[in-house]
Amino acid sequence: TATSSDANLIPHPATIYASTDVAGALSFTPVVGAAGTATLTVQVEDGGPDNSFANADDNRQATHAIEVTVLDILSEDGTAILSQDGSGNIYADTQPIVHRDAQAKIDINGFSALAAESDDGGNALIVRREMTDYRLVADETWKISSLFHSLGNIDVRELDIRARGSAYISEVTVSNDGTFMVAGVEAPTITVRRNETYTFDLNTPDHPFYLQTAGGGYQASLVYATGFDGNGHTSGRYRWAVPADAPDELYYQSGIDANVFGKIAILDDPGNG
Repeated sequence: TATSSDANLIPHPATIYASTDVAGALSFTPVVGAAGTATLTVQVEDGGPDNSFANADDNRQATHAIEVTVLDILSEDGTAILSQDGSGNIYADTQPIVHRDAQAKIDINGFSALAAESDDGGNALIVRREMTDYRLVADETWKISSLFHSLGNIDVRELDIRARGSAYISEVTVSNDGTFMVAGVEAPTITVRRNETYTFDLNTPDHPFYLQTAGGGYQASLVYATGFDGNGHTSGRYRWAVPADAPDELYYQSGIDANVFGKIAILDDPGNG
C-alpha cells in the first residue's frame, strides 16, 4: 500500500504489484497546477512462512518513505525546461539552479529568469532586466559562480574604439532607465587596444564610474586603476592609457548599482603582432 502526505498535491498512489513479481511500482499523477513537496509512504507486508495474512503472528512489515518534489513549469522555450517548486526555487530539467551557494529563485539580483538552455556548449539561463535579454552562464551542475562574470547581453551592440585613440572622446552618460550609455549606445561592449590611450567624458550623476577586473557590483578590491585616473568620478574628462599587460577583459561598473555595468574587450597592439 502507499499513501501521500499531501493529497492536494499528489493523491494517494496506486500500487502495481503481484505476488509473483520481483519488483513493484507506484503510479501517481500530481494535481494540475500544484507545486511543492510530498512524502509517499510505502508499506509492505509479507504473509510469513504460512503465507497467510489471516495469521498475523508470523507476518512481517516494512515501511519506506520517498520525498517527491512536484515542479511548476515556467518555460519550455529553451532546450531545457525551466521550472520552480512551491518555494519559488528554480530548476533546469529538475536540476537545482544554484547562485552564491543557495538555490536560485526566478529573480536573480534583478534579472528575471525566462528560459534554460543546455547543449554541448554548456548551460545557461536567459534572463531579462528592463526589456533587455542576457545570457547567464552556469557550469555543468547549473551553478552560477559569478553573476558579474557570467552575464552576457544577448542584444548588446559593440562599440569599437580600438583605432580611434585619444583624439576620440567617448561620452558616458546614464539613460532614463538607469543604464550606462557610451557614445549614445546602451551598455555596449567597448573594444580597445593595448598601448593606446582613450578619453572618457563622464556625465553620470549618482553613478560613480569604475573600471574593474571582476565584480558582482562595485568592489574596492577589484578596481582596475592602471593608466586610468577616472575611477570614482561622475563628471569630467579622464584618459586611460591601456597598459601592455592589461587583461583581455575588464568591466565598467557603477559604484552604486550592481546591475549598471558593461564589458571592455582588450586586444593586442597591432604593432606587437
